Amino acid sequence: MRPISLPRGERRATGQLRGGLQVTWRRLPLVSGTILLFVLVAGIFAPLLAPHDPGAINIAQGERPPAWMEGALPGHILGTDQMGRDILSRLIWGARVSLIVGFSGIAIAGIVGSLLGLVSGYYGGWVDHVIMRVVDIQMSVPAILLALLLAAVLGGGLYIIIVVIAVVYWAFYARIVRGETLSVKARDFVALAKVAGCGTPRILLRHILPNVGNTIVVVVTLQLGSAIILEAALSFLGLGVQPPTAAWGLMLADGRTLLGVAWWIATWPGLAIMLTVLGANMLGEWLRVALDPKQRQV
Repeated sequence: MRPISLPRGERRATGQLRGGLQVTWRRLPLVSGTILLFVLVAGIFAPLLAPHDPGAINIAQGERPPAWMEGALPGHILGTDQMGRDILSRLIWGARVSLIVGFSGIAIAGIVGSLLGLVSGYYGGWVDHVIMRVVDIQMSVPAILLALLLAAVLGGGLYIIIVVIAVVYWAFYARIVRGETLSVKARDFVALAKVAGCGTPRILLRHILPNVGNTIVVVVTLQLGSAIILEAALSFLGLGVQPPTAAWGLMLADGRTLLGVAWWIATWPGLAIMLTVLGANMLGEWLRVALDPKQRQV
């Protein structure tokens, strides 16, 4: 039997297995994955990768340009800031701060918001009404305004910013998971679980949660970039991570008045924030398509 000949474009997009089966290989998120991998490696192995102490001050070596410009110092590839601290080392350590704050804050927000969304969507009635009215009140306040208020009241610091991010973003998860739960609980397998005598916690955790897990993963990825921007904004305004900790927002604040004479002090942390958030958003968009059966068919 003569094999079927595929068009050139389809031959590139598919791979043939034994027995004639064909499998379509989806394009992996190479760009976003590479960006986030670099940030993740920098954050985890910061003590090993940083060429200098990020807090070492040497005023005599302040405001030195990157290595390819005249007047650069040997060993300082991206230059130094006004205090003589190595910018590359501070960028690497700043990645650790952004990852800790972003992942921790979003993880807490996701757990709290998802559980409340499950309870709200499953029980309905006055439980749903109370939780959703709280969500509506919080979502009516701009995120940055709420974060500024909480940071000003609670004070700055790494752990305070994690709490602030969790408080700001939990409502997004509660609303989305509640909508997904309303759809899932009406399916036959949930009714069969009730008939079989399964308790409410088992139904929520074993039957409903796995079916809304894809949505939660996508929201976590998309909110990671927002959390990093929020942390940088609070640190920039002096309400986030406090000196001498190396943080991208603090580096932006240090260089904002020196853009005319030492552009590199604020440019590199700005690029780091932009690329990290771009990578997180691109990965979230890829996951949204990859985890949605309807989108996969398209």
